[in-house]
Amino acid sequence: MNDCIHFVNTVSAANLLFCSEVEGRLLAIMLDDPSREWSSTAVAQAAATSQPTASRQLNRAEQAGVLRSRKEGQSRLFRVNNEYPLLRPLRELVVALYGLPTTIARALSSVRGVSAAFIFGSWAARYSGESGPAPMDIDVLVVGAPDRDALDDIVERLERADGRRFDFVVRSDKAWNSTTDPFITEVKSRPLVALEVTPK
Repeated sequence: MNDCIHFVNTVSAANLLFCSEVEGRLLAIMLDDPSREWSSTAVAQAAATSQPTASRQLNRAEQAGVLRSRKEGQSRLFRVNNEYPLLRPLRELVVALYGLPTTIARALSSVRGVSAAFIFGSWAARYSGESGPAPMDIDVLVVGAPDRDALDDIVERLERADGRRFDFVVRSDKAWNSTTDPFITEVKSRPLVALEVTPK
């Protein structure tokens, strides 16, 4: 009998590492911008869960040393504990399993005509380790010939859930493979985060 654990896919890994998908989403939101403070109400809304559930998960993360909190009036504000010794690998893992790249990829997988997609710009640069201010918008390059109305719907949903601006740029497969398009050349010269989109 084989007692080894095999990670079949990211969902299997996530189920083994976290008690629930809500916990993973909540941590991904917190770890996406370690400098930001969140109330349990605000992070509950962003994670699409109830305030009591978010409060429970935040308390667990604080007890584990991943988060810190402080009182402000009647509210309790949480933020990432930057002194947590495993912060960097935890952030990479949580963001990979539950964070922005996964959220955008899942949304784009429902759109026909998407060949590939990437996050570029300041978010990709921060994710790759470059120092700088937290990004206020998210730049996404969609390769292929997607339905523009479907993309607009996705942008609206993402902005409502995340609170930041999302800029989707569409380029054809031919343009993406071009060596003369100045925009593509610039994008490829900077950090890129590939999204695991399943073409329809």
